[in-house]
Amino acid sequence: MLETRKYSKTELSELLGTRSKQGIDNKLTTYGVKFSSCGRGNNRVYNIEEISDPFKVYCILKIGIPAQQNFDNIRILYYQLLNNEEFLKLPLTVKEEYMDSLNHHISRQSISKCIEYLEKAEYIHSDNSDCTYFSITKDRNGKRAAKEISKEMYLEGWKKYWNSKTYGDSDYAYFNMYSYVGGHPCKVPKTIQNGIYGDEIAKLTELVNQAYLNRTFNE
Repeated sequence: MLETRKYSKTELSELLGTRSKQGIDNKLTTYGVKFSSCGRGNNRVYNIEEISDPFKVYCILKIGIPAQQNFDNIRILYYQLLNNEEFLKLPLTVKEEYMDSLNHHISRQSISKCIEYLEKAEYIHSDNSDCTYFSITKDRNGKRAAKEISKEMYLEGWKKYWNSKTYGDSDYAYFNMYSYVGGHPCKVPKTIQNGIYGDEIAKLTELVNQAYLNRTFNE
């Protein structure tokens, strides 16, 4: 992780994935890092003076999130994922609406991608053998709501759908399922944190929480 200290050009090349001075300078500038440097060639020394957004830099270097992403939205999303167990288990469509309620729109596709970054970094994984089951409804204004249901109701709902669809009417089959469940049935696998990366997860959580509590990002 990048820190406020002096680095050799070789150290920064390995950390940032670029060998040229221009490449290093461009990346540091893009990341919002204040720095100075002196020397020539591989003897150049960089002094990292200030990191304006440690969370952003951490996400780029440790999790692999592209620098062009909206890190204000990602910060809020990760705050909820790491601190709000109820939010964590919600279906993606309802997560999206919850984010909207916080005035930070992030689509369900982007939410899924941000979760995928954490999975690829092996900070978390999904346990498909342990799921939470929901019935999802939508009101006249298009607002979704999720009600937790039993696994048995979820399975029976889909059973009714496939049995009815045997007769060739998909709309009727869906109506039967929807009526029984009281909405659209879906399941959300439980998210498990990888204990091997406990220190890194704790560091990420600390960065998220500090920024959230200090409101160092745009609202």
